[in-house]
Amino acid sequence: MLFVACVASGAGSLRVAPVRLDLPQDRRAVALTVTNTGNSSTLMQLDLKRWSQAAGNDDYSAADDLIVSPPIFTLDAGAEQVVRVGRRTAGQPAKEVAYRLFVQEVPTPGSITSPSELNVVLRIGIPIFATPPNAPQAEVEWALQCREGSSAVLVAMNRGGRALRIDELKVHAAGSDHTERAVYVLAGATRAFLLSDLPASARRVELTGQSPQQKIQGAAACD
Repeated sequence: MLFVACVASGAGSLRVAPVRLDLPQDRRAVALTVTNTGNSSTLMQLDLKRWSQAAGNDDYSAADDLIVSPPIFTLDAGAEQVVRVGRRTAGQPAKEVAYRLFVQEVPTPGSITSPSELNVVLRIGIPIFATPPNAPQAEVEWALQCREGSSAVLVAMNRGGRALRIDELKVHAAGSDHTERAVYVLAGATRAFLLSDLPASARRVELTGQSPQQKIQGAAACD
């Protein structure tokens, strides 16, 4: 199945496929296609980052072990560009490693038609995973951190060896709901969610959700 990400604004329109890249053990490189579906040419820049969640949030750092080509290019209206992402050296990591490839439009003097115009640039983050074939499946545990007078924080801890993508997560408490969409919990990492839509007095929440790998259903309570 081919997944396509489309982003549009007054500045331009892009289509990127696929929306996730996997680097299998037997391949040194994978391909991504970027298509300009707008009516004018645009300058694109690619930025490849190592992706982690050490403190409960998404963190990015330099990715020196992968290379992207071409890193910058111009796309005419209706044109497409194949981008290749590959390893600098052979071999597979001992555990899953996550990256994000940011595909971003670069403003040019010709793209600004008025001094008072708000110029919105497009930016798409494509997840990339290098996963050993024997890596265990995602296994997420949930915990609730409560603070007096403040919104609770839901913490997802992935004890497995593969990232879990959550398409939609509903958190219910005291007649209110909090929803998260299209988030990842990386392998061996922790992801935190501030439950700002729930009452600060909530001390127990019910969880329902869906991911491509599994159905999510459970509960979490304050210690």
